[in-house]
Amino acid sequence: MKTKILALLTTIFAFSFSGSAQVEGAYLHTKNIQAFGFGAFLNFKFPVTEAANLTTEVGLYNFQKDGEGLAMIPIMIGYQYTLDGSGTGLFVEPIAGYTFGDSNVSQYDEIGEIPDPNNPGYSLKQMAKGPTTALALGYIFRGQTPVSIALKYQRL
Repeated sequence: MKTKILALLTTIFAFSFSGSAQVEGAYLHTKNIQAFGFGAFLNFKFPVTEAANLTTEVGLYNFQKDGEGLAMIPIMIGYQYTLDGSGTGLFVEPIAGYTFGDSNVSQYDEIGEIPDPNNPGYSLKQMAKGPTTALALGYIFRGQTPVSIALKYQRL
């Protein structure tokens, strides 16, 4: 399994126009936990036109608060479009994918109580997996090695 993942990542990197790695701070807000955490992701860009790139991204995020934690691995695909058509400057990037993860965060019902473990319709842990969407807005600076800054809102 590890060799398949390594082969996939190597193939994506070999065929991408540019790739980047980033460490970031993140804030998680759910009904059952609000916490700051840290994460990292790999992002690869495949040029579509001078103004647009198809992007792929895989990340790892970890959030901890009061002895409870949540870890997530989002795998995403996006379309980054620069608004002036030059490939640099302001950009918008809609993103979609799937997040895998697990947690030990207690999940509460609508009245604030932990659900009955004998009721098969309830989970005792906060969900940390499912379809994921995001929207990033940012700016790509001109130069031999383009640098970008962005603000991304992601929803699981």
